[in-house]
Amino acid sequence: MKKALYLFSILLSLHLASFNHASAYSWLTINDPQNPWWYNFESVIDSAELTIEPQGIYMEYNLVLTVSSLFKGSYYNDQTEAEPDSLEIHYYFNLPDQAIVNDSWLWIGDTIIKAELMDKWRAYGIYEGIVQRRKDPSVLYKQSSTGYELNVYPLRNNGSRKFKISWLMPTTWGKNTVNCALPMEMLNAAGTKPNLKLNVATGPNWEDPGIAELPQAEFQLENGYKTTTIDLNNNYNNLTLSLKAPYQNGIYLATYQSPEGNNYYQMALLPHQVIDLEASKDIVFVVDYEKDNTNINKKSLLEAIESCIINSSNFIGSFNIVISGVSPKLVSPNWLNASDTNINSTLAK
Repeated sequence: MKKALYLFSILLSLHLASFNHASAYSWLTINDPQNPWWYNFESVIDSAELTIEPQGIYMEYNLVLTVSSLFKGSYYNDQTEAEPDSLEIHYYFNLPDQAIVNDSWLWIGDTIIKAELMDKWRAYGIYEGIVQRRKDPSVLYKQSSTGYELNVYPLRNNGSRKFKISWLMPTTWGKNTVNCALPMEMLNAAGTKPNLKLNVATGPNWEDPGIAELPQAEFQLENGYKTTTIDLNNNYNNLTLSLKAPYQNGIYLATYQSPEGNNYYQMALLPHQVIDLEASKDIVFVVDYEKDNTNINKKSLLEAIESCIINSSNFIGSFNIVISGVSPKLVSPNWLNASDTNINSTLAK
């Protein structure tokens, strides 16, 4: 049979979509809602905890943050010293367009209150009315297919606010692992950051959690979860959680029940184990990368390419890599057998 040539493009002029969490930057600001035009105060994430649980072919993320401000005094407004008693938190963040936000929670003292889903303009009117009356609200807006805005009021001087955001995160299924991006841009949004406590739910079908970019990270069993700690002050741009793929004879079937009680049936499969495929292919991976146009560094790029090739190796006979530019370059003058050794040695050059 004549060999077919397949061309895979990994376009990285802006971001590496499979490994980067979102398509725009996130930020966390704090201001005085009575004088919002005057000054933004530096934000602090005092504590951060992310719990991840498999839900069918998605992962459910539950992110709990405690936020405060470095503002501990007064500022000048029209030559008059003013000390606001109540500040407001504005949290802008992005998620992949396939993500599904399903809950928002706010702590009021020791009580946790679940958000109510409603249309944007009704929510806006209720929230702004409460802020003017200086009571306790929070509101989460979906501003675009990927952009979200969370507002929390009030943040007292020398105080903090605690809230939780829950969403279903799309995953990437490979030959051996299921991968999902950690929300590093959301966690890097504040000026001052803590360690992140990462909890991963495991079980008979979901095992061996790890972080591809941090192979030294160790997970310990704690309260039924595999737990590790990540120092956010290292300003990681991209981290990927991986779990052993739960295939049974090349197939994974699951259902997910939404909060409304609807059942969603989901399936993942390895075609080469389930379907009689034709002969292996010769595949070229084309890398279009401009470091000045992206926050992806070389190390993350190489790890992404390596993962892509390894996860495709069951139907790759031989491979090569083309680096784009004024004069595109082949990594090798010859086709390379898609063995793990060849993949690792080629990308190490």
